[in-house]
Amino acid sequence: MKDYLGCSVEVGDIVIFNEPHYHNLVNGKIIKFTPKGIRVTYYRDDIVEDWRKRDTFIYEGQFVKMRD
Repeated sequence: MKDYLGCSVEVGDIVIFNEPHYHNLVNGKIIKFTPKGIRVTYYRDDIVEDWRKRDTFIYEGQFVKMRD
C-alpha cells in the first residue's frame, strides 16, 4: 500500500489524514490493512477524555506518511 506521495507504508507507521467529515488534519497509527485501504487509530482533542480514542478507515492515497 502507498501513501499520497507514493511511499510504502506498514502497520505501525504514523500517517497524517483528514478526520472523518473533513474536520481537521490529524495524525494516526496504522493498525490494519484491508483490501480497499487501511484502518487507523487516532485521538481527538475536542472530546471528553473517555471518548478521545477513535479509529477509522481511509483509502489508499488519502494520507501521507510522517517522516523523521
